[in-house]
Amino acid sequence: MRRKLTDNQVVELRQRAKEGTLLRVLAKEFKVAFSTVVKAVNGTTYKRAGGPIMPVDRRLTPTEVSGIRNAVAAGDFSVTNIAKDFNVSRQTVYQILNRETHKTVV
Repeated sequence: MRRKLTDNQVVELRQRAKEGTLLRVLAKEFKVAFSTVVKAVNGTTYKRAGGPIMPVDRRLTPTEVSGIRNAVAAGDFSVTNIAKDFNVSRQTVYQILNRETHKTVV
């Protein structure tokens, strides 16, 4: 099986993901599938490449939760696009909007 990314690219992906670059943006930039980036960044693949590995269980910060609520309130983005931008499921976005999760975040 041919590798889609070099070890240097994986290190760069991991570093940029740690710095907050959206995984969807990285996938587009490196011309690979979103799932390829997710697996590389969380260490499922490219285990020996090096660079910081993001945990699989990603938690949203209060700032991100507020950003999700504000984006929906502004009406500029669909729930699907917001979910993609924040690397969460649509269900997570709806739970945030319905205050089923992150109840204390304004």
